[in-house]
Amino acid sequence: MFGGRSRINGQFDDPRAHDGKYPPDWDARRKAAYKRDNYTCQITGCGRRSGPHAGNNGPPLHAHHRVPVSRGGWHSLGNLMTV
Repeated sequence: MFGGRSRINGQFDDPRAHDGKYPPDWDARRKAAYKRDNYTCQITGCGRRSGPHAGNNGPPLHAHHRVPVSRGGWHSLGNLMTV
């Protein structure tokens, strides 16, 4: 399933549980955030849409941490937002 939570391994929510900047299941995490956020930018006042709403003409999507990992944030889906 596209962006399905089934491919997200909860052990990698904690950034100390893996080597590198992003967990091995990052692709599934970011796609799950896009789907949850309806492929819409979550920055207040923006609301631009992409993905299935815009075809190939939409802006690129990015998953960002609400609380940066450098400030103690985790890679959990609840800490990710679409921008």
